[in-house]
Amino acid sequence: MAYLEKFAQSGFYLRLSREQYEKYVGKLPAAYAPLKFAYLFLDAEEEIPNHVYTWSPLASGGISGGVDVTKEVPIEVKMEGLIYQYFRGCRTMCRQYTSSPSGTKAMSPDVKSWDPKTAPDIGWLDEEKSPFEYPSVLSEIWILKDVKIEMLAYNPTPIPLTPQTNFIGKKFKYSLVTDRDLLDKLEKRIIPSKPITLEKKIS
Repeated sequence: MAYLEKFAQSGFYLRLSREQYEKYVGKLPAAYAPLKFAYLFLDAEEEIPNHVYTWSPLASGGISGGVDVTKEVPIEVKMEGLIYQYFRGCRTMCRQYTSSPSGTKAMSPDVKSWDPKTAPDIGWLDEEKSPFEYPSVLSEIWILKDVKIEMLAYNPTPIPLTPQTNFIGKKFKYSLVTDRDLLDKLEKRIIPSKPITLEKKIS
C-alpha cells in the first residue's frame, strides 16, 4: 500500500509555488518577496472516512458528464486554514480523467471540451493503474480553499460498465510560515518540505 507512505502528517512542511498560492488563497506577506515557494506548516491532521462515488452507467464508448469532486467528497473547502490530501482508487476498466483545477488542462484536458476518442492517450486512471482499495500514488490530489476539481469517465470497453471512485484522504489544519529565519532554511532545503501542486505540475 505505497499510497499510505505518501500521506502527509502533522508536523510536515508543504511547499507550494507562490503563483498557485496567490492564485487560490491570497497575497503572500512581504517576507516572501524573494522566494519562489509558499511554505505551509501542518498543525494538525484528521482521518476522514473513505468516500465512494458511483458514476452513472456507461455504455460501450460512453462518456460521462463532468463531476465536481469538491461537491462529491465531504470537505470544508470554504474554511480558512484547511487543506485536504486524497488518493483515488478505481473500480472497472473505465478511464477516469481529472482536470485539476477545473479548466486548466492540467492532468488531462478540460473535461468540458474534451473527446477521449481523439485526445492523447494520457492522464487517466482505471482499476489496473489505481486499484479501488489500494490507490496509486499517481492518483494524489490536493484540495485547498476554493480550488475546483472535475473528473469524467470514459468506457473504452465493448460492454456497459458502472465505474466507481474510492476517495481515501486526510484533512489538515495548516498555517503559513512567516518567520524569516525558518523560511530561509526551508528555501535552502536545510529543513525538508513536501512539494505539492494544485495544478498537477512539479512544484
